[in-house]
Amino acid sequence: MKIKNLFLALAFAGLFPLAAYAQLYTLSQTTLSAAISDGQTTFAVASLTGITVQTNTNATDIYIDRELMQVTAVNSTTDTVTVIRGVSGTQAAAHASGDMVLAGPPAAFINYDPEGACSGTAPTTPTMAVPAAPTINTRTGAQWLCSTVSGKWIPGFNNPGLSGTPQTESASVTGGTITPSGPLAQFTGTTELETINVPTGCGGNGSCSVTLIFSGSSSGLTWGTSGNIAAAGTATTTKSSVTFVWDATLSKWIPSRLA
Repeated sequence: MKIKNLFLALAFAGLFPLAAYAQLYTLSQTTLSAAISDGQTTFAVASLTGITVQTNTNATDIYIDRELMQVTAVNSTTDTVTVIRGVSGTQAAAHASGDMVLAGPPAAFINYDPEGACSGTAPTTPTMAVPAAPTINTRTGAQWLCSTVSGKWIPGFNNPGLSGTPQTESASVTGGTITPSGPLAQFTGTTELETINVPTGCGGNGSCSVTLIFSGSSSGLTWGTSGNIAAAGTATTTKSSVTFVWDATLSKWIPSRLA
């Protein structure tokens, strides 16, 4: 009984992260409002959504480039955060204005590539890695997704994967709008594609790409420009793919081909 009570006490103290296995996590994404130096500990971000502080608990870490930071205070009036720089073995560095900021619980940031099976629901044992959308390898910047299709870890953005080819992941389709969950997804819509929502892990002042496999009806094989796609085109045949590159300057997706 004493051992059990000690284990629970340590868990509540944060030494055994039992709470990390109780729920799934979704990272929030924002950008730096201005450039910061490698020693700056308070700075502004475009949004504080998903960035919180709890007494005696490391509630939120933020990740910029390959640096992980622990949030110790937030100011909602000035949209600023105060952090401990270069935690978990990462290196403090200067970052440019507009750089992507990913924020979430510490369990979403790991220093290795997860392998094998994951879970589309909350894990039931502490031996399973915690599925987050996405989970970040802080050493490499590689993002990983817990696939709802295969039940395995698959490469996300900034991640060529072990084989160099990411696996297909499902996507949310509403009319002519798609929200891809990773770099390779299927568009199963039955109407023309007009908008590709920028997914978490893609954006900032850089770029990323999403390859869409058009697997819907013939009317859903085309894309237009009424949303955030730069040029209209057609996939020509079902099951063919087109790569769209996000241009942060234009705030548009650039298709790799138009026909």
